Amino acid sequence: LLVDDDAFFREVTITALKGAGYGVIAVSDGREVVKKIQDDGFDLVITDIFMPYKDGIEVIQEIRAIHPTIKIITISSDRPTGYRSFLDVAKILGSNGSLEKPFNHEQLLSKINDVMQVAK
Repeated sequence: LLVDDDAFFREVTITALKGAGYGVIAVSDGREVVKKIQDDGFDLVITDIFMPYKDGIEVIQEIRAIHPTIKIITISSDRPTGYRSFLDVAKILGSNGSLEKPFNHEQLLSKINDVMQVAK
């Protein structure tokens, strides 16, 4: 499940992930995540941090409350919050990995492989 409010980023990322053999469903904001996970089930959620309505930090907390074993990768053009970045906060709350935008498709596929290998 890919969660990002940037339509262009979603489309480019969907194409890359499908090209690598992954099944992908994408949503535009965090409000849709819990319902999608409950209805469809996923092995991995890739979520942006900064989104309208419900941010990635809230998404991580909700996922962990209902599905503690699903793998989560957080992505963001990171912004520091004092002494910690939002990607660091995401990791503390349960993200299994993170990538700072901009990143390329090879970096994303490598991060997915790393995170999913830990699951095996």
